[in-house]
Amino acid sequence: MKMKKLLALMLCIVMLLLIVVACDSADVSDLDDNEAPNETPPGDIDDDNNDHSHGWIDYEAALSAFPPDTIMVKAGELTLTWAELFVFPHNTVRELESFYGAFIDWSEEFEAGITLADLVLEYSNDEALSFLSFEYGANAIGFQLSDEDIKSFNSDIEDMVTENGGREAFETFLRNESGFYNFDVFKKLYMTSFMIDKIVYELYGEDTTSFPDDKVAAYAKENGFLMAMHILRLKSDDEDDGTDPLGDAEDILKQLNEKVGSEDFIEFFKALMNEQSEDFGGLMSYPNGYLFLHGDMVSEFSDTTAALEIGELSGIVETMYGYHIILRIPIDYDVVPSGYSREGLSYTLRQIAAREDFNALIEGWHNALNPEYTPEFNSIDLAVLFKAQDEDCDH
Repeated sequence: MKMKKLLALMLCIVMLLLIVVACDSADVSDLDDNEAPNETPPGDIDDDNNDHSHGWIDYEAALSAFPPDTIMVKAGELTLTWAELFVFPHNTVRELESFYGAFIDWSEEFEAGITLADLVLEYSNDEALSFLSFEYGANAIGFQLSDEDIKSFNSDIEDMVTENGGREAFETFLRNESGFYNFDVFKKLYMTSFMIDKIVYELYGEDTTSFPDDKVAAYAKENGFLMAMHILRLKSDDEDDGTDPLGDAEDILKQLNEKVGSEDFIEFFKALMNEQSEDFGGLMSYPNGYLFLHGDMVSEFSDTTAALEIGELSGIVETMYGYHIILRIPIDYDVVPSGYSREGLSYTLRQIAAREDFNALIEGWHNALNPEYTPEFNSIDLAVLFKAQDEDCDH
């Protein structure tokens, strides 16, 4: 099971939350990481020949293709009905329609034997099954919402209804814009997404603070995370500017060697780093040292750090930037790795490890479903369900 499909559930949650503010969330880019639709949508205006093509998709007819309570998937005592499944292809197709127009080429192949119709149905089914996975998982761990949780859920629903013009207006909006057969289907799927947050809190605490150190340590070791402080003296482009960065580094290393083994050595190193290091960006962004993976840093820095024991000091290490003195330090599990920080992400190592642990739990729940597909599911033909309806054009 691909990692992107484990994360599909999170996309569903975003979709459900955005529904109430009139946004659709299914992203065509998530259909396949390597393939993208044609840059010029079929049916788009061609200025050279002024050829015009119009049409529309009858989503109501697609929804009515099966009775809403038709069982499409069975997983033990759990079932997925047509009304529940339909939400997912509906939103994906609406996004495709905004790109391609109504005349979608469902037979387009993304790889040998895999058409766009196959891909959308697989994607939609995976997302729908993610909800069943959580229902299964909640039962497996004996999770139940508290009275306070249920009160909070009902309050959320009431707020949505009020903010969207009342029950009837909201239900009409949900059906027309996001494919929910009725308000009850929305509440069921939203209840699952609401429950996810509560399960994560119960398992990992607020912001994953209760995820244990030993599990974070195991994750860090398995993935090769390292942490180090360093003192850098920059090379100069002008050899005649009177600076001697290598000599400076040698003097600093001498001071450090005189304190090696002392109880306050790390504090001494840090003070000297703040005073002498010319890694100004690093001092500002990573004042307690870099937490990194091997590929995040230049190889000389990474190789040297990996060869050191925790608490051990390097000699002078030359890189393209200058001369480094590196001190490998214990990993702080509540620091954001530098690779994540550079991407604008603020997840700490503890949060990353907890997320991976949760992904593994999701995968276990998903694999335990052993879904059985009914003949009705196997008869779904998206090219028929979402066939473009011709529309007369006067120009």
